[in-house]
Parts: sequence; structure tokens; C-alpha cells
Amino acid sequence: MSREVRKTVTVFFADVRGFTELTDVSQERAAEYVRAHHLAGDAAEACYAEQARETLATVKGVYNIIKKVDKDFEFMIKTHRSFTHDRKELGEASKQFLESIKPVHESGQLKGLLAQFPYAFKNSPSNIEYILNGKDYFPGIPLFVEFRHVSWHKPEVYQALRENGIGFCCVDSPSLSGLFPRVVEATTRTGYVRLHGRNAANWWGSEGDRYDYDYSETELKEWVTKVNHLKSQTDRIYLFFNNCHLGQAVRNAKMFISMMQLGNI
Repeated sequence: MSREVRKTVTVFFADVRGFTELTDVSQERAAEYVRAHHLAGDAAEACYAEQARETLATVKGVYNIIKKVDKDFEFMIKTHRSFTHDRKELGEASKQFLESIKPVHESGQLKGLLAQFPYAFKNSPSNIEYILNGKDYFPGIPLFVEFRHVSWHKPEVYQALRENGIGFCCVDSPSLSGLFPRVVEATTRTGYVRLHGRNAANWWGSEGDRYDYDYSETELKEWVTKVNHLKSQTDRIYLFFNNCHLGQAVRNAKMFISMMQLGNI
């Protein structure tokens, strides 16, 4: 007797990541203040205590988020920059990060973590090993990786992720030399897509917003085809619009939902 397998595509217009960034900033500010003012003893402890209060505030904020959404709402959270950018002293940093997202994890609504590696992080044996070992810092939580540099676009990279149960994040970004291409690949049974926009003029510059972009219907049709292909490789797909400027992500998400005939947002 055959059984129909339900394929689900979930479309979001932004990532839930603000509270983890606030926690990182709070920690950095406290350490910088202690160093700059040569604090020690009780003075240093008072500074770190203030940082701890800010961290607690973020955790309470997460609880409030959870209370405001439906029980079937799902979260994907970006890892802290110490894992993707600094890549040092990961033991303590990962503990603090896991503690900050503990309410979401315990609610059962956390469906994965996204590690967005910067353009400067290029494909090499040591960097591949770093990624494969990295999932051990986040036990029990699915890990997805996003690459910015084109050097990662190789069959052996996808195979290594697949063999180690690490998800791959497909991306849409400008067609600029060195950037990761718009390929569709799945290394686990969960697909992950992020559309950043194609603002080539502001992508590398210090001025303007690289995510200031409004997708055309023609451009979104490309991803209708790509997502339909991805559905054949996965059981579920998460698609995020990261062109979060002036409401463009929301508008494009609604357009895409309509084009995919997924119902109303």
C-alpha cells in the first residue's frame, strides 16, 4: 500500500538572530571596558555582572518571543560569530550561546542552527575539518552551513557535508566574481535557502545596504524551479528572504508563496 509523503516548504522573510548578536555585543563591551580601564577585582566583577544582567535580559526576551508565537512556529538561529568569524576559544563561547538559546531548544521549536561563514573563509583541508568538527559544539541540534566564497562549490565538499550529517544552505546573491553561485543542493533531508538580493552595486561597498533589493517576478520564477527540484531531494525546505529593507522581504515572500501555490501568508 503506497503512502503519500507530504512535502513542506516554509517561507520566512528574515532570520531570528538578533538576541544572539546582542549577547555577543554585551560580552565584547564588558571585556573591552575592563581592558581599557584596567579594571581588576571588585570593579571588574561589577562590569561583568552588568554584562550577565544583559545576557539574562536576552534570555527573558527569548521566552517572550516563544510565548507570542504559535506552538507550531519554528525557529532557525544563526550561530554566534565566534564560531564562524573568530574561530577561537569555542568551548566557552559555545556554552554561552547554547545557554542563551536554551528556551527555544527546550520548547521543541528550534529546528536548526545556521553557520554563515564569511567571504574570507575559503575552502581548504583545515577549514573543511573545522566545519566537520564544529557540529560537536552544538550537540542535538541540526547544523547548516552557508558559504560566501566560490571555492566551496565542489562535489567533495557536498559529499563531506552529506557524510557528516551537516546541512547545506543554498543562496541567491549578485553574480559577482568570487561569490558562491546560485546552485541547488541538499546534503540532508532538510533543504535550506536564503535569498539575499542581487544588489551588486552595494555588495562590496561600505555605503548603502547590500540587502536593499526587490526581486522581480522573473527572478523569483527561477527559484520556483529550483525549489521544485530541491523538493525531490528533501522532506522539508526552509526558505528565507534576507533582503530585509523597506519591507521588500515581506513583499517578495508573499509573491513567492503565491507563485508556489502554497496558500496565503
